[in-house]
Amino acid sequence: MASFTSREDDEEFQDLLYQSGFSNHFSTEALPGALPVGQNNPLVCPYGLYAEQISGTAFTAPRNANFRSWLYRIKPSVTHEPFTPRFPKHEFLVADFTSSERTAVTPTQLRWMPKKIPESPTDFLEGLFTICGAGSPFLRHGYAIHLYAANQSMKNYALANADGNFLIVPQEGRLLIKTEFGKLLVSPGEIVVLQQGFRFSVSLPDGPSRGYVAEVYDGHFRLPELGPIGANGLAAPRDFMVPTAWLDGVQHTEFVIVQKFGGELFEAKQNFSPFNVVAWDGNYAPYKYDLKKFCPFNTVLFDHADPSINTVLTVPSEKPGVAILDLVVFPPRWLTAEHTFRPPYFHRNCMSEFMGLIYGSYEGKAEGFLPGGCSLHNCMTPHGVDTTTYETTISRGCETPTKISEETLAFMFESSLIPKVTRWALDSPHLDKDYYKGWIGLRSHFHAENGHTKA
Repeated sequence: MASFTSREDDEEFQDLLYQSGFSNHFSTEALPGALPVGQNNPLVCPYGLYAEQISGTAFTAPRNANFRSWLYRIKPSVTHEPFTPRFPKHEFLVADFTSSERTAVTPTQLRWMPKKIPESPTDFLEGLFTICGAGSPFLRHGYAIHLYAANQSMKNYALANADGNFLIVPQEGRLLIKTEFGKLLVSPGEIVVLQQGFRFSVSLPDGPSRGYVAEVYDGHFRLPELGPIGANGLAAPRDFMVPTAWLDGVQHTEFVIVQKFGGELFEAKQNFSPFNVVAWDGNYAPYKYDLKKFCPFNTVLFDHADPSINTVLTVPSEKPGVAILDLVVFPPRWLTAEHTFRPPYFHRNCMSEFMGLIYGSYEGKAEGFLPGGCSLHNCMTPHGVDTTTYETTISRGCETPTKISEETLAFMFESSLIPKVTRWALDSPHLDKDYYKGWIGLRSHFHAENGHTKA
């Protein structure tokens, strides 16, 4: 599909231009003529630049799943001192869930209140806090789910994740993310995907920020198949935004690259910014997406559609139709089903569900589930609406169409893998120890005499 550019409305970042499309092959340059013509790796590149390829898949991956980009930079990324372990160690990050040393297994329904913004200076990396996950980056299989809460920008260093892809969901405060491919301004209600190996730095233009992060070790996010839906609907490829080439004009005498590798953090010093890419070309790049542009589908006569109908992105497993991780969104939409209990139904699921609330009130929980909070319903653990929501719904009836408020936006990370929960998440003061009480009040409405519930 063709690419086009769109400009941010925010006056402070009017220079940000994006390219449009999902998994497109993009070409962009910060200086005219910086991209070589007719080949990727000429003997001498324009402007005396270095050619450097970054591969997100094996060289021999099938063409439709082969991801790589060529970067044309002032100095190559290999120009740095040796990596050494970063101190102090980040004690709240977990990547390898094959060990039980820092994790535990529980089938109990869990819910956490919003993570507080720290009082001491804390940037995005320092503010990451692992909640749960499965698998290991050493096995190239699994995922981790983190929260973050930060109050200052990353200064004079960049992070690169060799373990997998980051999918970031800001809940409070925008993120200005500098990458080797360009800059992205990401607001609450949007998501951003920073794929494996990219070097990036996070600034906070609005001050304190918090949100959610999914990290996937297996592969890359893709759009779900549409099946009987047809050619259109859900997340449209044209609504994914990729940065244009941007050159950091700041001179650095010392810059640090922090590499997340095998769950540990390492750092190496260099005397230039990693954001020295004058041009790039390829289909492996960071991107953002506005969840408000999601085109939902729903039941129009009776019964309740499964939440999979709201899948935005997926990382499929080797089993057809089964995901390592799905990103599912619950956007504003009309509810019209007749003779139907419209909120999410009670169920037990072979998938594990981690939910977050960006803003508003979630339709399945009348109280307690707050913006910035989260819940985990593990494999085959029963869950559903709370007592208040159930009683209110059946007493009100549902023959009149209703709409989920424009002021509400919730999402879910869903996985076929059973996550372990970090011990500090279980010990956290933000853990809602009364979560189970939301269902304790569910009473029997059973009447045997006529098979129908009394009014």
